[in-house]
Amino acid sequence: MFRAAVIYAPAGQPMQSLAERVAAALDRRRFAVTLKPAAQAAIPDLSASDLLLLGAAPKGKAAVHPDFAELLRALAGINLAGRVAGLFTPAGEATLRALKRALKDTDIRLEPENLLQADESQGSKELARWLGLLAGQLESAAHGR
Repeated sequence: MFRAAVIYAPAGQPMQSLAERVAAALDRRRFAVTLKPAAQAAIPDLSASDLLLLGAAPKGKAAVHPDFAELLRALAGINLAGRVAGLFTPAGEATLRALKRALKDTDIRLEPENLLQADESQGSKELARWLGLLAGQLESAAHGR
């Protein structure tokens, strides 16, 4: 069984609802899931997971909500090789780019298709398809392909 962490900011609606929908769409036969607001998450939450799903919304001029600030700073010295990342936002490309930059030096697998612009109207089939793609990448990495 794989471990997945769904970390999101800001806490509260609508971001929390989107993160809960992402967590609920994960296949529980394949994944043990942790769901946490970024303000309560720490590096051990990330390093203990095989699949990292980071969801953020912007705040003001900041592309990523400030609740992610400490976690993103800590990523600078972390190696997450062998893990897969999926990034999601109800906002635009700037938020996804900022999260992607934060993961750049961690050696985590982050393919272009691992980025998702989603919102309240995102269908469960679309979420399941996206998560299935990420699970496939994780299984490939686990089997050394």
